[in-house]
Amino acid sequence: MSDLFPELHEEPVQDQSPDPISVPIGKDPAGKQLVCGDPGKRTFEALFGFPRPYEGSDALAVTDVTVLLEHGSIYVSVSGELTGDRTIIIFPCWPEAPGRPDFFFGMRGDVPNAHVHSILQAAQQRLRSARYKTLIRAALRDPERVIERAAVAQLHDVEADDDGFNRSVVKTWSDDAAWHEFFADKEQERNFHHALRGHIVMVEHGDLECHYSTQPVGDGTIGFFNYSSAHVQPLQSIQNRREMALDEPVYMISDVQEKDVIRGAIPKLKALLDTITKRKEPPELVIARGTCTTVVIGDDMRGAVAKFTEETGIPAVFLGHLEDGDVDPFQAVFELLKDSWTEVDPALGKGRINLVGYPLADPRSDLRQMVERLGLQVNTSIIPDVDLQEMRHYTAAEVSVFFDSALYDASYRRVLADAPVPEIRPSAPCAPAGCRRWLEAIAEATGRQEQVAQVWESAWCQHATDWEALRSQVEGYQLGFVVDAARLEGLLHPETLTGVPIVRALQEMGFGIEILCLGTDPADFAEAIAAFDETASRPTILRCYATPEELEASLRDSESVAFYSEYFFDKRLSRTGKAQFSVADFQLGLEGSLTTLRNLLRICRLPFYRVYGSYLGEAFPPVEAE
Repeated sequence: MSDLFPELHEEPVQDQSPDPISVPIGKDPAGKQLVCGDPGKRTFEALFGFPRPYEGSDALAVTDVTVLLEHGSIYVSVSGELTGDRTIIIFPCWPEAPGRPDFFFGMRGDVPNAHVHSILQAAQQRLRSARYKTLIRAALRDPERVIERAAVAQLHDVEADDDGFNRSVVKTWSDDAAWHEFFADKEQERNFHHALRGHIVMVEHGDLECHYSTQPVGDGTIGFFNYSSAHVQPLQSIQNRREMALDEPVYMISDVQEKDVIRGAIPKLKALLDTITKRKEPPELVIARGTCTTVVIGDDMRGAVAKFTEETGIPAVFLGHLEDGDVDPFQAVFELLKDSWTEVDPALGKGRINLVGYPLADPRSDLRQMVERLGLQVNTSIIPDVDLQEMRHYTAAEVSVFFDSALYDASYRRVLADAPVPEIRPSAPCAPAGCRRWLEAIAEATGRQEQVAQVWESAWCQHATDWEALRSQVEGYQLGFVVDAARLEGLLHPETLTGVPIVRALQEMGFGIEILCLGTDPADFAEAIAAFDETASRPTILRCYATPEELEASLRDSESVAFYSEYFFDKRLSRTGKAQFSVADFQLGLEGSLTTLRNLLRICRLPFYRVYGSYLGEAFPPVEAE
């Protein structure tokens, strides 16, 4: 091996720096990126050990290297005859222990082929002893490097940070962007909920109001936000799991009151924990977490949970979200199980896949049945459900199929970054064409392409007649979105938001699409609109607005019968005579596609707001009037 990169030798070079990441990447509010020239690209080819053109048809060239200076992620675009055009993403991270990697690989977009997997695995193996600073040095030493503004699509391809809270209308009471913000992805990201399946008790120490901003858990509670139905467990789903005798977690809340804020609420937490000891069988795990209120009043929740474990012997984990926003129940459970992961014989995982991020624990799911008809067995199905026993076998799989959404990337990276299982991220299986692309992606990754046509026809023939009948009722209906430039990019690249390809699914259903975009010149957004029209049978309508008054007038004058909003009840829409739809109305799978279309038709036919919206008041009233 060349001595140009000593970090790549079998024995890693000792780093004397006290900082795990020696090249600090500071937050840059202007959103800058470093773009390498040809010397930098050639250096990265050498680092990755990519085959050169004279080495055969599997040659691979680096076509672009971009470092996002805001958070340090490195985007490496590659191109080859066998791989096509792909983008590898390298994320910096804090090593879990001395000598552990401080970066890891990812990939965005449709599923790569088997050759891409082999290329990635070879690069990861080559860089197993390298440090993140090695890659940064390669970029910084490029004499042709330039610094420029970062692209919008890349900036939204990261987890929320303090700057990202500016996109949240619940962070402050008077956010300047609140009047035109119809997306709540930052709230969804912060409140992402994992349903741990098994003999587990979830304890939330806080006031009841916090419950209304989090994801529904199937108890019928109405929340502030419309969460993606792909990750919400409806009551019917919970009933199905009970029919299959699957263990359900127990949820408990201490219900802190005003007097507890004054006197301290630890007695309530201790009383709640004491009730756990009175259960017939002790749980496998207790997971406790606090809320803003109990943190502010200074409750020693960590001490109370530790004392509970000491006195009872029941394993308990405290999640200090406000002390460390990077923790969640899923991560806590995985930390307990990672030590049991062992090197698995590849033959043992052959014909098995992991589903990560899909609510497919129910074997009756048509998506899961199609996977099984391909000759594949679902090894584990984790997130939003997590089964302790299944998780111990996570590594016994040929490939892991991830639900591709930036909202959950943080959880994926923190928990599964070092899992020795190749991963793919096909677009979400929403609407029939999306379901087929999803199935084809899995088949390609597992070498079962020849079986796709037969499996698909067998499944689709059961739904085709109903689909066409519903689709024939869509003619004349138009649905709208209120966006700014960043949200427009998000609609084009749904993996940067909820992961659900909403516009593409609506177009397949036959709906017309209208975009109201913050700006003054429609020409600024012509390229994005042209991209929408590539997959549409009806041209996309674009109108611009710059003030609340212009937005209200555009909503009132619009021929769209409903507009998109992720806020549970949006008065901006009802008061302008529009019904409301959201990501919560979109379900996965073939049967889910029919349900989605039925829901949207029902929304379109709702006349109430069209008739009475003008009597409900101003859509954007002065603050003092509210």
